[in-house]
Amino acid sequence: MKQIYDDLRLVLLLVVMFAFSSLFGQNSNIQRDTANYPFWTLMMQDPNANFYATQSAFYKYWADRNTKVKGNGYKVFKRWEYINEFRVLPDGRLQPPGYVKRIFDEYSRNLAGNELKNATCDWSLIGPTTLPANATVQPNGMGRINAIAFHPTDANIIYIGAPAGGIWKTIDGGATWANLSSDMPTLGVSAILIHPSNPDIIYIGSGDRDSDDAPGLGVFKSTNGGTSWVQMNNSMGNARVGALAMSPADPDIIIAATNMGLYRTTNGGTTWSQRLTSSLWKDVKFKPGDANIVYAAWGGVLYRSTDAGLNWSSVTLPATGSRIVIGVSPDDPSYVYLAQTNSSDETFEGLMRSTDSGLTFTIMSNTPNIYGYACDGSDASSQAWYDLCINVDPNNANILYVGGINIWKSTDGGANWAISSHWVGSSFSDPCGGAASVHADQHALEWSPLNGRLYCGNDGGIYWTSDGGTIWNDISSGIEIAQVYKIGQSATNQSLVLHGYQDNGTSLSNNSSFTTVGGGDGFECIIDYSDTNVRFITFPNGDMSRSMGGGYSTVAGDGSNGITESGAFSSPFMQHVTDPNTLFGGYKNVWRTNNAKASPASSVTWSAISTGESSTCRVIQQSTADPNVLYAVRSGSLQRTDNANAAAASVSWTSCSLPGGFTPTDIETHPTNPNIVYATAGNGVYKSIDKGANWTDISGNLPALFTNCLVYDKNTNEGLYVGNQTGIWYKDANMATWMTYAASFPIVDVREIEIYYDAANRNNERVKAATYGRGAWENKLLSSPPVLNCASVTAVNLTPDAAGCTNNTDLTAPVAVDNCDGNIAGVGARSDAAPMNDPWPLGATTVTWTFTDGVGSSHQCIQTVTVTNNLSPTITGPTSVCSGGSVTLDAGAGYSSYAWSNGGGSGQTATYNNVTSAATYSVTVGDANGCTGSDTHDVSISLNLSPTITGPTSVCSGGSVTLDAGAGYSSYSWSNGGGSGQTAT
Repeated sequence: MKQIYDDLRLVLLLVVMFAFSSLFGQNSNIQRDTANYPFWTLMMQDPNANFYATQSAFYKYWADRNTKVKGNGYKVFKRWEYINEFRVLPDGRLQPPGYVKRIFDEYSRNLAGNELKNATCDWSLIGPTTLPANATVQPNGMGRINAIAFHPTDANIIYIGAPAGGIWKTIDGGATWANLSSDMPTLGVSAILIHPSNPDIIYIGSGDRDSDDAPGLGVFKSTNGGTSWVQMNNSMGNARVGALAMSPADPDIIIAATNMGLYRTTNGGTTWSQRLTSSLWKDVKFKPGDANIVYAAWGGVLYRSTDAGLNWSSVTLPATGSRIVIGVSPDDPSYVYLAQTNSSDETFEGLMRSTDSGLTFTIMSNTPNIYGYACDGSDASSQAWYDLCINVDPNNANILYVGGINIWKSTDGGANWAISSHWVGSSFSDPCGGAASVHADQHALEWSPLNGRLYCGNDGGIYWTSDGGTIWNDISSGIEIAQVYKIGQSATNQSLVLHGYQDNGTSLSNNSSFTTVGGGDGFECIIDYSDTNVRFITFPNGDMSRSMGGGYSTVAGDGSNGITESGAFSSPFMQHVTDPNTLFGGYKNVWRTNNAKASPASSVTWSAISTGESSTCRVIQQSTADPNVLYAVRSGSLQRTDNANAAAASVSWTSCSLPGGFTPTDIETHPTNPNIVYATAGNGVYKSIDKGANWTDISGNLPALFTNCLVYDKNTNEGLYVGNQTGIWYKDANMATWMTYAASFPIVDVREIEIYYDAANRNNERVKAATYGRGAWENKLLSSPPVLNCASVTAVNLTPDAAGCTNNTDLTAPVAVDNCDGNIAGVGARSDAAPMNDPWPLGATTVTWTFTDGVGSSHQCIQTVTVTNNLSPTITGPTSVCSGGSVTLDAGAGYSSYAWSNGGGSGQTATYNNVTSAATYSVTVGDANGCTGSDTHDVSISLNLSPTITGPTSVCSGGSVTLDAGAGYSSYSWSNGGGSGQTAT
């Protein structure tokens, strides 16, 4: 079977390679030798490309090249391969661009019964929400940005487009951001236009222009400021839109540069006409102030229109190369700049300038390599097919900026260059001549028309400068677009999680606090379940670092600690389920270390427990029921060992069948039965009861979307959470169908799911999800105990007596509860058989209500009724009075009757006048049932006061006398006009 599969792949590869030679034959500059020309950069961006042909072209190109050189584009392809390698259709192609949206929309429209969960427990974002603190030697970020646009009259309103996170808006200059596209599946944004006179009209070009993190779905339009969107791709189809240009004279005329051709609309996107074919159009610009002249580029070719984009002609250029980006400036509309890449290695081919509106061009410079990694441009690195942008100062047409990995600036029309920002930069002590530290891989450079700031969008977020590029300010915080590959949940601390991101390293979150602890790309993460200070993070191709409570040191990787081979782009690792000193790692072979926490890091030793493998591992999983059982997934194969803990040379492996014929994307074992194992593969979920020898498809009603990951809730009967291209689904053995666990969860690709358990308090348990484009999220488990309204009830009554008092009280059942799976537990059963309002005995009575939740678990709510013996009024008032004075007493509110002694009346208060002797006063109160209670209050008579005046007894004629009556009295009255104070003068 495998030979037939390989032969089919080869045939498909040859067929598609022939098709590609025809497709790109229009450009004579493109060489068809895949070993010398990076043909794969074009193929991976074409929706009709054969995946295996693209792989072949890539590996042939890199066969004799150094893949370790920074900024060479190698990792960008590996990301694309990692995401798509198990999403290949039988014909070798990937899903059509609109497939996921169509399937999800159809599935949502046709939902029946409880297939859609409207759970009361909403998902909440773990983050990152704010820019993490940074413990690395390079800038960190929030996620990639492809597009930037501005409100026409308010400088504080800015829009950004993310390749997998949709469109975002700030109204306060970047202090806060809001998502405008949460309900749109697979939405990536690479272009944004704002109507110049009606900013409620917004256009977005969908898809990922610079890679393939999101498919193209054409143009979307909003007429209400982004509250809702309408797909406007009539005659365009599901094109990936790399750039949009609006006519300066008529905002309804728009040109779209797409991977399916150059399109034009004259009616605000209602209909489109294809003006040029070819593919991979990535840039289009109107001549400033001129509605007729337009420039557009694809590959190494420039086209020019003189009739507002209706007709086009190619322009002869003095340099030949590959990708071109276009820069223009209103300062001199006749100037046109082209930054071009070299055809063979994507380095700087040259900067060309036209001073006659694009009719002719002159090469202004071709050195240094401004697309590379080095701050002096001396290296031969570049990935400018992925990260390339240009913009020209609107007030000085000789000043321009070009973004590649870094940002470079010219002040003389592109003749000479100085670095403006660097991926490491001066903030991290890199010798870059004072260049600012800005995240790498620039995708957008845009000038604000209102405040003179230049903004850049890159793999970390958005920055701006107002001083010509000396200082760049990061305003990415709040843009929740992290592309999370993997998460590592602590087993003992619910809030402690490691997150591995695309191009933004690895961060540790503790509640809402995030700290970046590793740079580059971050993948599998592990927090030691026996010691949270011990943490492992991984990098591309199987490199692993460990922290023992401080910094991170290498403990695994090709050439480290005994390992002699590299792993996959995202290599799998896991900690042994019962021995925290043991780790398993998947490279080509499976490796094991039994001293993972040895110090120093160089003393950790690894041994291969398999041999002879040539394909890298994608998944490894140890059985929690039997730690001797370990599964390993490689492309096209699934193997199992039943003695994973034996001496390395003694470990033996058995081939398992592929579930449904597909390579698994994830494996999960049963918590107590070592024979049962589950897998996500293809569009489905599968179960084996014989350790992978045979599989049963349990996908049921799941939509036909590729599944990525799953986890088993050990507190349930086969409760499985599954992540696919649009969200999370759940099913257990008591349910007939799968249900989406979707309340407030974004429609996004879910890459990993983990569970935090808390045996002491199950309401602390959480399910955690890593998404590719919207960060990490969490929610309560569907098996979590219900939230019960269990407030105690206290009844205060007398026991029955001749006065007719009763101790009846209506004990109302607790409010119906929801345990977050949409199933109401309902009114529970009371522990006693008495009616609700039966007489209660004297003292405290405890009543227990028992509820059964939606997954069959029982939960209790306890209420207490306390019966006391009498009403208990308390009289308040003075306890002494001067002879002949008055006393007012208060029995307190809430009684239906009052009876005072000594003629005090029948109100809540009683006043007694001309009191001349000590007395005891009493009150008897009653309630509506005739029950009574009494209290007494004593009042005594105070003695007369005896003040003594002090002061002089004589004074000279005309002098003054001051007399003092002594302190402690509440009132004073002096004769002869002496006043009312303690002293008189």
